[in-house]
Amino acid sequence: MTSIRISLFCLYLLYNSTPVQPQQCGALTTRDAEGPFFVSNAELSYETARSNEIADSSEGVVLQGQVQDRNCEGIGGTTVEIWYAGGPTASYTFRPAKLWYRGKTQTNQNGFYQFLATFPGTYDGRPIPHYHYKVTTPGRNGRSLTTQVYFRDRVPRGYENYVQTRGTQFAGVRNTGTGGRLPNGGRIVTFNLKMDV
Repeated sequence: MTSIRISLFCLYLLYNSTPVQPQQCGALTTRDAEGPFFVSNAELSYETARSNEIADSSEGVVLQGQVQDRNCEGIGGTTVEIWYAGGPTASYTFRPAKLWYRGKTQTNQNGFYQFLATFPGTYDGRPIPHYHYKVTTPGRNGRSLTTQVYFRDRVPRGYENYVQTRGTQFAGVRNTGTGGRLPNGGRIVTFNLKMDV
């Protein structure tokens, strides 16, 4: 009887002294090049493109997602900055002109963000459509992650090896009908970022 009690007590100690393991919820988002077209201190902007471009169902995009910590908990108050080649000429804009195809927002308390945008274009030297992202967690010691977002069905021939190690950088895309944020329809692009915080 005493040996059973000792065994049970040992099991109790073993069970209660085992540290709690964090939730495993997938790989962290990989870093990628910032590129030469980042503009610091861009204005907060929900609409990143001209209204006529957003209203075009072949171009309009609701760009949304969640910034998560390593345990897949949303990180509220995170700054999300995006930039991409847009418009009829698939180009970037710079000051003093209006900074089109750039957005900056803060995540809500659950880590969600959203922009009205257009689908990114391609340009000489970079034939793969992509969005650039820079996210910075809140606080004086906030941590940053810079990455790029790609699309599985838009990887051009010759770029298969380029994206081979970037599996966490693909966005989900679905079409949406008229109404809602895109009155003439368009696409919903969803990209969740997971940071090592």
